[in-house]
Amino acid sequence: MAIAIAHQIAAYFATGEIKEVLREREWLGHLQFSPTDPHQIMFCHEGTWHEVDRVWLIRTDGTGLTKVHTRTMNMEIAQFFFEIGIPVFDCYGLTETSPASTMNCSSAYRLGSVGKVLKRVEIVIDKSVVESGATDGEIIIYGPNVMQGYHNKPEDTKAVMTDDGGFRTGDRGRFDEDGYLYITGRIKEQYKLENGKYVFPTSLEEDIKLIPGVLNAMIYGEGKPYNICLVYPDYNILKKYAEGKGLPTDIARMAANPEIKKYMEDEIARNLKGKYGGYEIPKKIVLLSEDFSLENGMLTQTMKLRRKVVIEKFRDDIAKQF
Repeated sequence: MAIAIAHQIAAYFATGEIKEVLREREWLGHLQFSPTDPHQIMFCHEGTWHEVDRVWLIRTDGTGLTKVHTRTMNMEIAQFFFEIGIPVFDCYGLTETSPASTMNCSSAYRLGSVGKVLKRVEIVIDKSVVESGATDGEIIIYGPNVMQGYHNKPEDTKAVMTDDGGFRTGDRGRFDEDGYLYITGRIKEQYKLENGKYVFPTSLEEDIKLIPGVLNAMIYGEGKPYNICLVYPDYNILKKYAEGKGLPTDIARMAANPEIKKYMEDEIARNLKGKYGGYEIPKKIVLLSEDFSLENGMLTQTMKLRRKVVIEKFRDDIAKQF
C-alpha cells in the first residue's frame, strides 16, 4: 500500500480528547509526511497536523507496513491499525547492526514484539548484567551484519563489543516460547529506588503520555523512597476541568494549584494501576508550565529526553516532593 501526501485513512491520535473518539473508531484524518522531516508521518485533525508518535513507516510488499522506530509501538495503536486493515509490523536493529536484526512480517508476527531473529543473525540474552531473578537481560547481537567497530575509536569499540564479536546493544529484552523478541527497557535508563527495586522509566512515561490531559512526562526516583513524575499537561483540557471547579484558568496558577495537581496524580495512578507494581507508580507529580523541547535543551536532535538537563532545571521542584 503506497503512502501519499493527503492519503485519507483512519488514523490514531493517542493524546488529548480525540483519544476517546478514536476508541469508538469513528474518526477519519489525512496522512502526510512532515514538511520538516521526510520520515515523520503526520495527520490532520480539525485543521491541525499532529505527529503520529514519532513513527517511521517504509513500504513493503503490499501486505502491510514495517515500522522503524525508537521503541515498540503501543499495543492499542498497533491493534487499531490492524483492525482498519493497515497492519504495521515492528522490527528491531541499530546502526551498528546494519541495521535490522529482528522483524515481524505478514506471515509471522506478534503484536508487542519486534519479531523473530533474521537468518544468519544470532541474539543472546545476557542476564549477568541485570538484577537477580529477572526474566530478561541485555540483548547481544551476533552475525555478518554486526559492525567491526567504531572508526578510530578503539575504547568506544571495546566498551560495546564482546570478545567473540557480539554487539552489546544496551537494550533489555526477552524471548517468548515461540522465539519472538520483546524489548523491555534500556540498561542505562534503569535505576534503583531506595528499597532496591528496579524501575524502567521509559515504559511508565509512554503509558502516562497516553492519558488524556498529558502531553509529556518524565519519571524520577533514583535512590529515592518512591517515584515522582514531571508532567507537562494539556492545558486546554485542564482549563475545562478548572472552569468546572471554579479554579483559576491561567497556566501558571493551574500548574501551582494543589487541587488540579491532586486530580492529575489520581488520573495517573488510576491509569497505571494493575499494569505496574505499586512501587513503580509515581506518588507525587510536578506540573510543568514549559514542555521539553529542542529549544530549551531538554530534548536531543532525535527527540530523546535529556534527563540530566531536566533534573537540573527542575531541581528545586523535585526536592520539594521528598
